[in-house]
Amino acid sequence: MDNKPDKVRKKAIALIIIGVLAMIVLLVNYLSSNKSGGENSNATAEISSKKASNKKVSSSSIKFDPIDIYNAPNDEIMPQDDGTIIIEGKTAPNKKVKLDILSAATDNANDNVVDFTTSDKEGYFKFNFDYIKDPELVDIIYCLDEKGSVTVDLTNDNYEYVDKHLKLVKNENVDYSSFRNLHAKQHYGSHSSSDSSITIDAEITFE
Repeated sequence: MDNKPDKVRKKAIALIIIGVLAMIVLLVNYLSSNKSGGENSNATAEISSKKASNKKVSSSSIKFDPIDIYNAPNDEIMPQDDGTIIIEGKTAPNKKVKLDILSAATDNANDNVVDFTTSDKEGYFKFNFDYIKDPELVDIIYCLDEKGSVTVDLTNDNYEYVDKHLKLVKNENVDYSSFRNLHAKQHYGSHSSSDSSITIDAEITFE
């Protein structure tokens, strides 16, 4: 009797079993990789969440000491009749306060006027500019006359965040023509063209 059909059948059954085992192995590997990927994703998400939470806590922990200005109703400041600019106010005691008068002479950031002071034990501070001791005041008043207003920023200690925005506005009692002449002398060594008095020096030689 020929056993060939039995051999073929056994061989086929063996191939089927091998195929099933291979499918099981592939399925197990696939499920394992998905589980591992899910765990990694969850771990990454958890780390990102912790970082965001820490960043939020860090940002919220920054303390800002408010700045109140005494002589700036509606956040507007005006020079005195002689052009003197006085800014006084209150913040936390013994705080360093920075004043920025933005682009006083031109739109160039390098021309910004910057000054510092420190509040006293009661928190009071004061900035006082006059053109005798502060030549940059001439540029400020000149710019004020040209533009009609100038931006003033005040910050304390943490200079990345502006605590107070002010606007320097015109006082019509200021003699702006005098400041234009002073500005011309400082920058060009001469009177401005708006000066009505013009002096011409000439030397005449007779031979």
